[in-house]
Amino acid sequence: MGDRGTSAQFGVAAPKVLLIAPAPIREIGPLAGIFTGGERKSRQLASRYRKMAREAGAGFIDAGTLIQVSEVDGVHIEPDQQRLLGEAIAAEVTRLID
Repeated sequence: MGDRGTSAQFGVAAPKVLLIAPAPIREIGPLAGIFTGGERKSRQLASRYRKMAREAGAGFIDAGTLIQVSEVDGVHIEPDQQRLLGEAIAAEVTRLID
């Protein structure tokens, strides 16, 4: 794409993009050993994703400000957190396409 507003190949509006930084993981539960060091690293993702989104002119959501991972395994998210994230994504997508 030449400019960010149109697709040079097809001459149509480029799709809008929403980049979502995941909620940081926690090193707890049965998966803790698999993700050793991952908690610290995952806390760095949001700022990096935010910067990439800004540079690309994309929308951005930091899921870590909205939800938390499960206390059971520190990686997955529970249904109530899925709902919160889904609602936030829906609101941002609506904003992007309006």
